[in-house]
Amino acid sequence: MNWYVLHTATIPEEKLLAWLRSYHDDAEGYIYESYFTLTYEDLWRCQHRSHMEEKPLFPGYIFLISNDPEELYKKLKALPPFVRLRTEPEDGRNYFYHMTEEDAEFIYSLIESNEDGDYCVHRSFCIREGTKITKAYGALETHMQNIVNADYKRRRVIIEQNLFQQRRTIKLCLYDENDCRIEGISTPMNYKGNVVQV
Repeated sequence: MNWYVLHTATIPEEKLLAWLRSYHDDAEGYIYESYFTLTYEDLWRCQHRSHMEEKPLFPGYIFLISNDPEELYKKLKALPPFVRLRTEPEDGRNYFYHMTEEDAEFIYSLIESNEDGDYCVHRSFCIREGTKITKAYGALETHMQNIVNADYKRRRVIIEQNLFQQRRTIKLCLYDENDCRIEGISTPMNYKGNVVQV
């Protein structure tokens, strides 16, 4: 499976997604299997309750799984905004980049527990002892060692990850047993602690 990332600083994501959607419909998807943008659940606290908003995780980035990347690259370069499209993320503007296996595995790890078609990085359930997370479920589960900053009051952590040939910081949001009780939501099915069922 070949994963690619398309980054553009010159055209809104919505317009590009509309073009990909129409081309996919017309060409029966022969040059790519799927495409998506990643969002994440951003969280803020007010009066001891969590409030969420879905935001782009990587603004300006579209991920594609392609059967024929050379043809897709040619089609993209035929569009006016992509005349100068590059195949390496050197200039930081417009590029179509073949993701490394490590890049693809990282992106997949953020959404692998989601249902098909759900490309949102949902907040992770965590267990803490003092100021240390001892166990996490969800997107954070395999990336706890990459935490560089934590704000438990605001229910968020920052992780660092090498991605698309750069060291990047990524915000992931959290919830715990107290949030489950207050918000009336369930703990993860594989959580072995004091299970909260709604």
